Amino acid sequence: MLESVADAIERQDYRTAAQLLQPLVQQSPSDSWVRFYVARVHEGSGRAEKAERLYRQLLKTEINRKLITLARQGIQRIQTREQAQRQAAIAQATDTSGRTALGGLILKPLSPETRERVTPSFARMMQLEPYAAKLLLPTRGWRFYRTGKIGALQVYVRELEAIGVPAFCAALEDLATIPVFQTRQLELGHGTITAHPVSDHPLRRHATGSHAPTSPGKTLQFRAQDVRACLEGALPIFESVVDVNRLVKQQYVRKEQVQDYAKVLDLHLPKQIIRLCDQTYRYAPEALASPAAKTSPETVLDVRYVPLPQKWGRLLSELRQAGVPEVVRGDRFKQFAATALDQEDFLRRVQPQIELSNASALIFHDEAPPWHEAFHLYSTLAFTQSSVTGVDVH
Repeated sequence: MLESVADAIERQDYRTAAQLLQPLVQQSPSDSWVRFYVARVHEGSGRAEKAERLYRQLLKTEINRKLITLARQGIQRIQTREQAQRQAAIAQATDTSGRTALGGLILKPLSPETRERVTPSFARMMQLEPYAAKLLLPTRGWRFYRTGKIGALQVYVRELEAIGVPAFCAALEDLATIPVFQTRQLELGHGTITAHPVSDHPLRRHATGSHAPTSPGKTLQFRAQDVRACLEGALPIFESVVDVNRLVKQQYVRKEQVQDYAKVLDLHLPKQIIRLCDQTYRYAPEALASPAAKTSPETVLDVRYVPLPQKWGRLLSELRQAGVPEVVRGDRFKQFAATALDQEDFLRRVQPQIELSNASALIFHDEAPPWHEAFHLYSTLAFTQSSVTGVDVH
């Protein structure tokens, strides 16, 4: 009977082979040769995932060298065929769209239950061991998975979504077109916010007591309700320090260490990003005073003596009260950066557009990890996603 099954498979008559196998499966479901031919029928009928799963089960349990060889050949055929199909799809996508620019592929978070379900398919698609594949699928935040030509990445996104893994990709040249307005001063009015560019000089006080920028034509005014998202990130401040070599006594070494963190906040508007940093922001004294202090004209508050975290926290609170969305805290960016920093060559192509020149203690060395590029990438990726699906970095 198995010879008839083999002959039918040789003729590519998989329907007949399946009919011949049915009574054999009922009589001897654990027979290795029966299981092998069932896998062959699945493979020939286009059910590659089921076929590969059966082949791999045979590799784990079988000691017959011929069967082991045939199972390995079956797995190789499936992988070669799928790779050829993927390359053909990539070539077609590139020819159609002409998109050969460099881009990045991002995996979105899944629920633990979904991750368990899609891990086998993801492992098979990426030719990974199931345990390694499971570790790569995120459950809390975005994972920067790989770089490549944007046309090829778009094919991967479609295949990933087909197996239940949410993902998206973006080209560096597209992200670079997103306008970023850097500011050191925000004025919160009744439902409106005015941002002053970093090129402005400090605000001067008119005789009337009101504030006015020295370059009024360069300010940007927007409504609080127009802010679609607020993203925060903490960027390490590296300083060169001298330390004792623990291996060689009386020998000193110079190395880079993280001394502090600079907080950066991006406000996403429909067409651009407003960016500010806690190190260079000009905090208004009246915004830092307590309600009781604001009513007392004798109270004078010097912002130089207010701790920076307190000033930054008060600013975030004022923005929230003004009606902007809740801030996506920096732990989400930190999770993303942990995966993006491995793609250093890619990040070095990013123009971070983070104004930090006035922070005298801030020292970014060329050899330091590109954290500021990582934040700019994270924010611009979120900006592109929010225009379609809303910011889903939570």
